[in-house]
Amino acid sequence: MAPQSVRDRLEAREAYEAAIRQLFSSKTTPVDVYAHAFGNGPFATLYKRRRVLLRPSFWPLLYRLLRHRKQWVRDPSTWSAQGHSARAVVGSLAFHLYCRYPVARFWQAEWTREDALPSERSWLFCRIARGESIHALSCAGALGAPLTRRAAHLFAGMHHAPSFVGAIRMAQCGANGGPRWLGKALLAAPWDELAAPSAENRRDVAIGWMSRQTDLTPRDVELVGRIADGCHDFRWSGRTVASIRRIAEDLRWLRAPAVRRTQEVEATPPLPRWEPCGLAPLIPADRKAKHVSWTVQELCTYGQLVAEGRALDHCVATYAAPASRGECSIWSVRVGGVPVLTIEVRGGFVVQVRGASNRAPTPQERTIVTQWRRLNGLD
Repeated sequence: MAPQSVRDRLEAREAYEAAIRQLFSSKTTPVDVYAHAFGNGPFATLYKRRRVLLRPSFWPLLYRLLRHRKQWVRDPSTWSAQGHSARAVVGSLAFHLYCRYPVARFWQAEWTREDALPSERSWLFCRIARGESIHALSCAGALGAPLTRRAAHLFAGMHHAPSFVGAIRMAQCGANGGPRWLGKALLAAPWDELAAPSAENRRDVAIGWMSRQTDLTPRDVELVGRIADGCHDFRWSGRTVASIRRIAEDLRWLRAPAVRRTQEVEATPPLPRWEPCGLAPLIPADRKAKHVSWTVQELCTYGQLVAEGRALDHCVATYAAPASRGECSIWSVRVGGVPVLTIEVRGGFVVQVRGASNRAPTPQERTIVTQWRRLNGLD
């Protein structure tokens, strides 16, 4: 089933098309319909400059331009249409109204997309076109992805980028000295859309690592993308392309097409109990000590995973099926018997360390995890 936002957009488009059909049934020419829609505004005679504006399919863009009328820096009556295609003409109108300074051409594709442009991105276009600092907007979280000063400078001049997200990926790659082909390879799904801020921070670190590898191939880019999105606590320092390939050989879920773990659980029901993986738990030397003690213990039953997920409000219970098959092991970090972290181990690697509501571990918690990891010789 489509998301609610998609269904709302489709319903709004159907209602708009129905209203246009009703207008055409009562008006004799497209000019009369246009005059009925924009006769009392600044776009009343704009169709005379380019007849393509008489197409109702582009009127939603005109409505969006009118909603941001306070941000205009030029009068629409002085607009000189550029380009020959319909989208180029309408995009040039947006550039004329908002751009105090030149901007990259990928913004034209953002303004002329079939679906409605998100309001935050249209406001972002207006602010950048007026000359605001792209780096400052990135630091404020308005851009949706972290950009250094050099990356922000490259982002502003990405005239050859195919889209907004493509410009961000290519700027991140170029700022780290990566080749141009790598920036284009990063546009493959699911990196062709921006994710949550925490995920984008992990992706930025992974892009920096890939940009420094001279023997990287497009296949390796796909593996690195899956590791960055699936292993939230993965460390890139000291890794080589060869080691990443070995990790992919150990972790079968990196080689196979991406599949939701919830679907995997539904296909193979978990066992109620399974054997321990053989790693040593972390137990305090003096159990009678009065101070609060840290422990790391394995969860080997479905009931323990459910209790862990309820205590920390995350989805560790969905890992019961792969854990029962021996594909991974789940560990609980506890303070005085109270769970505070959950660890996932696959193929001799710690791939995830998550706290309540999937938060990242604190420095003190990282010290405990590192102590346990060194005890077992894990990476």
